[in-house]
Parts: sequence; structure tokens; C-alpha cells
Amino acid sequence: MKNILKHTIFLPALILFLTSITILTVLWRSKPNLVIDTSIKIVKKDIVFSPFKKNKSGKISTKYKFTESFLKTKTVQFDTTVYIKKISKKSSIPFEIDEKEGKIYKRIYTGTRINIAFIGVDSRIGAKYKHADANHVLSILPGKKIIEIISIPRDTYADAGMPDSTNFNKLTNVLGKRGRKKYLYELARIAEVDHIHYYVEFGFSQAMGILKWLGYQNYQNTLQILRSRKIFKGSDWQRTYNQGTFIKQMIIKNQDKLNGVMGGLIIDGLLAFVQTNLTKEKIVEITDSFKEKDFVINDSLFSLIIRPKFAIKFKSFDFTDTNVITQLNKQITSDNDSNTIRTSNFVTKKLQYAINKSIKDSLKRPNIVIRNLKTFYNQKAWHQIIDDKKMTKIRSEIKILLSNAYFKLKKNEIAQSVINNIENENKLFKKKASITVNYSNIVIDSLVGFNNMKEKIENYNPK
Repeated sequence: MKNILKHTIFLPALILFLTSITILTVLWRSKPNLVIDTSIKIVKKDIVFSPFKKNKSGKISTKYKFTESFLKTKTVQFDTTVYIKKISKKSSIPFEIDEKEGKIYKRIYTGTRINIAFIGVDSRIGAKYKHADANHVLSILPGKKIIEIISIPRDTYADAGMPDSTNFNKLTNVLGKRGRKKYLYELARIAEVDHIHYYVEFGFSQAMGILKWLGYQNYQNTLQILRSRKIFKGSDWQRTYNQGTFIKQMIIKNQDKLNGVMGGLIIDGLLAFVQTNLTKEKIVEITDSFKEKDFVINDSLFSLIIRPKFAIKFKSFDFTDTNVITQLNKQITSDNDSNTIRTSNFVTKKLQYAINKSIKDSLKRPNIVIRNLKTFYNQKAWHQIIDDKKMTKIRSEIKILLSNAYFKLKKNEIAQSVINNIENENKLFKKKASITVNYSNIVIDSLVGFNNMKEKIENYNPK
């Protein structure tokens, strides 16, 4: 009886053991990454484990048998390529695995990096939706005095949250579809850097204003050349390279302008043009990191990099040479001057209509004024107006109406930023030596200007 009972107990135990082994085997074969040791964590949401470690002697080794080749053969859901990622700070972890993207990254540290995204957006005047048409990362290594300009064509594949069958999963669509945070993540991934620390975003009107300030007399045609791809061999790839070249040449040419009192004025003015998380203090800190005795930022400091890599020999143009601009402009078949005049007239009428409508709404409906003018203000749309007197008048009216609407809603900080930004922009072009702004005088001036518009308000006759 004892023997029978012994075998009776043994059989269920054996069956349970064999069943467990079978389940574990199935799980191992179907999802090999489940048994990877997760003791090393990467500080990043999408990265949950690393199969590599550094031992006490500093040598890189693998945990168990999870070598690079093993991951390539067994973890079939991962890309078989090991990608490079330039990291901003020192780290003991040489590899990382992004489960969400299905990619393996080899992390390389070559020195502290400051990664700044330059984003040229394309949106219709008054429209909030934006495409990211110019995509560049200024990767600065202050310790090594190196500046990498990493430029990415707008149609590069990126996750815009659309079905692949639609052909809309392109970097240009990510900003509008998924927001700036996701866009910067995708930009960093393609540029092969770990993180975008700062961004500078500007649209068509803002670009025209910047080119005007840089001294381009025919700034409309210069912008048209930088946006053109049809006249160049290599199409969008050459256009992207041209834009990176232009950024490099403008930094070299204008580096001395950031010195002294005038430098502070220029920084304030340029910050007023764009949307950015950079501050004046941070810009000064970055530029100061390059300043040494007899040190000059020249061509040898820069590397122009195109991502993804493309087998093409790029042609370099000197965009500081007016003759080059003239010759390239002749190759653009469209009648730029006529287009510019038509655009200027259209923008003038559109802005004036929004202003006239806001005059009526300003007495009792400040929210409507903000809705009418905020997007035009963010776009700095007045820079598409050729006539300087008309542009200045419209800009001033937008400043008065928009700032007073915010004041009425007790949003004093936003109101003051509107006033400061437009005043700083105005000073930038007038090249005034002082950037001191008296708060009380500005408010008084704005209210006086607003009171002077009462006649328009009272006599307003809607069509």
C-alpha cells in the first residue's frame, strides 16, 4: 500500500514538472527577450533593458549569452542594424535597446553636446497647423570647439501616427499630427543624437524678417532659393544641404554681432522673432564657451552631416555672395517679383481686416480680439508686407489691440511679453544702443494709442 501511495504522489508531481518545462520552453521560443536580465535600467521610457554590462576592470561584457549576434538572430522583431547614438553625457552603458522602435543603439560619447533643433515650419497665414519643412540639429561640442550641423530632408520616414499605406509617415507631418515633443524625439532618433535640449521654431514670415535683418536686400528671393528643390540636382537632399550650408555661413559671418551692448539687443530682437525654449542667458553661456584669446569661428569648425546617409555629391554655394543669389534666382522659373507683390497685397488686406474686426470687439470681447490676432502675432505675419510704413503701422496696431486684450483679462505677463517682443523687434531693426524698456511708459503709450483708435471704433461700419 505504501508503494502504491508513493507512486500515486510521484506521478502528479512528474506531470506538473513536465507541464512547467513545456510552458517555459514555448515562452522562450516565442519571446526570447522575456528572460533577459533587467537589472540594468536605462533612464528612458521606451528603453527597458540592456543585455550588456561593464565589469570592475572597465571591460564590456554580455550577460549570459545575449551577444549582439544572438539578438540579431533570435530577436526577430528587432532591426538587424546596430545604430549609432551620440550621447550628450558620459555613461557606463555602451548599448541600449529601444523596444518600441525595435532598434539596437550603440552609445558613443565624444564630449559634452548641446543639441539645438532649428525648425522651419510651413503653414498658411493665420493657420495653426504646421508642417516641419526645414529640419536641422545644431550639435555643439564646446569642449572640442566643434559644431555639427545635422540636416534631415522633410520626407524622411518618421512615425506620424498614420497608416503606412497613406504615405504620410514623414518627418514633416509629425509636428502637426503628434506635437512638438514627439517631433523632437523623432528628429533626435534620425539625427543619431540622444536628446534635443533646445529648439528654435520659425515660419515663413519670421524667416523673411530674419533675412531682412541679415542684410539681404531681395530677401524674398533669397528665401525662395533656400526653399527651392526643383532647380537643384539632388532635389530635396541638395535643398537640405543648402539650408545647412546657409546656417553655417550666417554663424561665421555674424559672430561678432553678439558682442557688447549691441549683442544683447540683437539676442533680444531675434528671440522676439521665433518660438523657442532658449533664453538670452543660455545663448550668452553657449557663445562664451567658444570665446578664447584670438579664437575665431571659421569653416574648419563645422561638419555638415545629412541624415539618413545618401549617396550623392553635394554642391556647395556661397550664400553670402549676392552674385550667387542673383544667378540662382534667375534659374527659378516663376516670376518672383510679381508673386511677392501679390502676396504682400494679400497679407496686408488679411491683416487689416482682422485689425478692423478686432477694433469693434476690443471694447467688450477681448477673447475675440485674441482669437483674431494671436496666430498672426505668433507668425509675425507683417514681415510679408513689402511697404515698410504699412508694415510698421499694422505691427503697431496688432501690438496695441492684442496687449490691451490681455490686460483686460488680467493676463498682464502675456500682455507685457507682446509689447516687449514687438518693441525688441523694432529696436533690432533700428539698431538702438539701449534695450531698457520702461514698463509704465509702454503701458501709457499703448493706452494712448488705443484711445486714439476710439474714432475708428465709434465710426466702425461693418460691411
